[in-house]
Amino acid sequence: MKVKIFLFIFLFSIQLFPQLISFPAQWKFKTGNNLSYKESNFNDEDWNTISVPSLWENEGYENYDGFVWYRGN
Repeated sequence: MKVKIFLFIFLFSIQLFPQLISFPAQWKFKTGNNLSYKESNFNDEDWNTISVPSLWENEGYENYDGFVWYRGN
């Protein structure tokens, strides 16, 4: 019951006090799945840059089907 009340109050407060979050239009992009990519000090200089919002198929990865990582600044 406490969880339901908390959830109701949380969802209601989101509606009362919406926040606008601005994301960068260009993100670093890397195919594959390497857990070291999550590290904040990971060197992503060789990653490609793509525009968002967009499908990666529209950014030159038409035939790719798998994991990808995005990094924003």
